[in-house]
Formats: sequence, structure tokens, C-alpha cells
Amino acid sequence: HRARLTMLNYLTKYLLPQEAHDATVVFDAKDAPKHLQSEFEHGGIRVIFARDHNEADDLIEERIRSENAPHQLVVVTDDLRLQVVAQRRRTQLIKCHDWLDSLERRHRDQRQAQAADEAAQESQDPRRAKLTPAEVDEWLNEFEIEPRKKTDGQS
Repeated sequence: HRARLTMLNYLTKYLLPQEAHDATVVFDAKDAPKHLQSEFEHGGIRVIFARDHNEADDLIEERIRSENAPHQLVVVTDDLRLQVVAQRRRTQLIKCHDWLDSLERRHRDQRQAQAADEAAQESQDPRRAKLTPAEVDEWLNEFEIEPRKKTDGQS
């Protein structure tokens, strides 16, 4: 159960809110905790335990086949059987590793852009301006504050 929860937390971190809302994760029910419902939500993600199926892939296949607008469906899987079904229904198909790489890349790019924005805002904040030693001395003089004593090595 901990591995499932780790995966769901990972997805919650990396998916945009709308993506999480649109996402469904299906797990095998064989080792599902008894106290959990068959369907619930975790961080906006719909989670299903395939309790009425032999395995999760059976439920996923059933959902792909019954989808009214399969071209709007995105199936993330490395399972060959599901890939064949998804291709026949013309759904968007992405291998797990490729999908995870794209999520991590987007997350990294967003963090870098955010850091650049914060740095740009900070550099324009007059409270963060760096004063030269001469400017510091001018302000000290303006407020009649005794100038700092210079030690060896300071100019």
C-alpha cells in the first residue's frame, strides 16, 4: 500500500490541478487495503481498485473499449496488451517512462522560471539594492553617524 501511496503523492506533486482532476489511476485489488473504498479521490486524482476484475489491466481495457471519445483519452502504460487496445481505439498512448520524464522536465522548467521571476523581482526591489562603500559613507554622513572604522584589507 505504501508504494501506491508514494506514487499517488508523486503524481499529486507533478500534475497540474486540472490534470489531476482529469486523471484516473487503476490498481489491482488483490492486495488492496480492505478499509479503502473501491473508488476514492487522492489529491484530485480518481483512484480505482479493480475489485470486480482479475487485474487492473482488465478494467483499463474495458474503459478504453467503452470510451465514447477515445481520441480524448490518454493512456499511460507499458503493458503491450493495453497498448494494442489503445492504438486500435486511436487513444493517445504514452509509455510510462516517457510520461514521467515529461512531467519531471515540466516541473523543473517551472521551478527554474519561477526562480528567474523571483530573482528579477528581487533585483528591482529598491530595498534589496546594493550600496557601494562610498554611498554607505554618504548616508552615514547625511545622518551624522560616525563612519565605520576601516581595518586592514578594507578600502
